[in-house]
Amino acid sequence: MLKELARSDHQDKTILGELGLLASNLGQYELALEMFLNAIDQNPDEGRLHFNLATVLRFKGDLEGAEAACNKAIELNPQDHDARFLRSGLRKQSSDDNHVEELEATLSTISANPMGEALISYSLAKEYEDMGESEKSFNSLERGAKARRSSLHYKLDEDLDFINTIIEVYNRDFMSRDAPGHANSEAIFVLGLPRTGTTLVERILGSHDSVISAGELTNFTRCIAGMAQAVSQQNPDFQTADRNDMVRMTAQINFAQLGQVYIESTRPLTGQSPNFVDKFPQNTLNIGPIRLALPETKIVLLQRNPMDSCYSMYKQLFTDIYQFSYDLEELGKYFIAHQRLLDHWLDVAGDAIHVAHYEDLVTEPETEIRKLLEFCGLPWQDQCLEFHQNTQASTTASASQVRQKLYSSSIGKWKDYEEQLEPLRKMLDEAGYLRGL
Repeated sequence: MLKELARSDHQDKTILGELGLLASNLGQYELALEMFLNAIDQNPDEGRLHFNLATVLRFKGDLEGAEAACNKAIELNPQDHDARFLRSGLRKQSSDDNHVEELEATLSTISANPMGEALISYSLAKEYEDMGESEKSFNSLERGAKARRSSLHYKLDEDLDFINTIIEVYNRDFMSRDAPGHANSEAIFVLGLPRTGTTLVERILGSHDSVISAGELTNFTRCIAGMAQAVSQQNPDFQTADRNDMVRMTAQINFAQLGQVYIESTRPLTGQSPNFVDKFPQNTLNIGPIRLALPETKIVLLQRNPMDSCYSMYKQLFTDIYQFSYDLEELGKYFIAHQRLLDHWLDVAGDAIHVAHYEDLVTEPETEIRKLLEFCGLPWQDQCLEFHQNTQASTTASASQVRQKLYSSSIGKWKDYEEQLEPLRKMLDEAGYLRGL
């Protein structure tokens, strides 16, 4: 239906552009590309169409084309800070070829626009880092993070309480009870904090003939929330339930039904493949329910050097998630609480979890990929080692990096900012997460 609408003769440029966005949101990137190109043919001076084109080209791996589209978007609309931000991340900038002067000039004109200030500051931080200008990079990053944090109404304590409630409800006794789940082994959950290598593992597994990547699905969260809501409607004491109450109510749901509902919800994307990857990093919060609902499923948990992990999150400008990442103290506190949750899951459901360490994947790829495939019950295929040749679209923050061969330059990157990150290092060390590192 969407394809027919897009190709009907009466469509004007506005409708084509909106349909292109819809196709992109649905993961139909070839169709989205066709729509945006047609819309641009009708209205070549509409800057936002060129930006939308750039996003789709980036997803598909055409990074040069994406940069050209960003340049055109900026030419037509000099206030398009999204295009500048996207452009800076498409390739490694050099001293001879960068946008620093333009970005600095743009930043000097921004007033009372926290998101614009954040976008340009993060762009500068990335380009300065590429050029080896560590101090300038961190100064720009700090400015951008403060600007972004100032626009948020985030309360760290609410997240910490939520994690504590999950551990309380999904304790050892609850996890070891005899409650059959849904017998289905199609899903492979790839999860972990952002920037820990989840996209890398997704691309490796997605290169296998028996696996497709379904992307960052929120299906499991929506399914369990819906079932918890149904419980709350039957209990008058929980009509105004908060997140913590909702977690407690999940203890009353039918987990076999949850597993079945989740699998059925993925069918439009995954029905034609023996296995699919669900790479939603925040499913780390759902490991207990996933294990109970789908006892035959595979869970791959990514871990990374805590300092590299935290620094990599701090330097990433996210959309509306991971709001703890814009202040180093909040980031450290969240990381410690989250790691305590992961330690809990490994204690109560460790047999269902394969822990993959980012550093090992980068330095010993074949050994680690063989372990990964064996855990997932998949035979070895050479193309899994050549994952960078995978042509499937990628929509994550790592969409540019996954087009490259494995590289180790990100290992120990935090040490370039050792002085600035010292308070964070001390916090993680005192919590016991830097021992032996």
